[in-house]
Amino acid sequence: MQLLLSAAATCPDAKIVAAGYSQGAALTHRAIEGLSDAIKKRIIAVVTFGDTQTFQDGGRINGYDTNRTLIICNQGDLVCTGTLYVFPVHFDYVKWVPTATYYLAGKLLEDAAVSPWPNGSFVLPNVTVPTIPSIPPAPQPPDAVPPSLPTLPPVPVPRDLGAVEDGLMGVLPVGS
Repeated sequence: MQLLLSAAATCPDAKIVAAGYSQGAALTHRAIEGLSDAIKKRIIAVVTFGDTQTFQDGGRINGYDTNRTLIICNQGDLVCTGTLYVFPVHFDYVKWVPTATYYLAGKLLEDAAVSPWPNGSFVLPNVTVPTIPSIPPAPQPPDAVPPSLPTLPPVPVPRDLGAVEDGLMGVLPVGS
């Protein structure tokens, strides 16, 4: 929260964007909820990846415009349900970085068309801004519940540890 407050105070004409991954997403999420409306209006867009607060808050940042929010949760990422069970799918958000970047840039450009930077302070000399491709839909609806995990086969357990030394190890399913 302090970083957002500092940016708003130090640069009064700045257009602010915010993003976070995993626990950083949760911090970003909660920090924005705690800001005054005046500061929230200065935040043009927010992106979170694997946000631990997604499920608790219904796929949104409470008190912040949902049209300026992109919450990305991979299907099956239990972290997005508020648990701290981390599976490999939680480390697979890099594929969403281009989408998030285009989203943030698009929101900045949309805002600049309505509310330009004062004194022309946002200048792109000798740069042609390409058309921004449409943003693909979120990987799943914000109210989606991850599918249950598949049932795993029983883990083999040695029958007789002495036999292991002799190379004659037998196995029993767990619970036998």
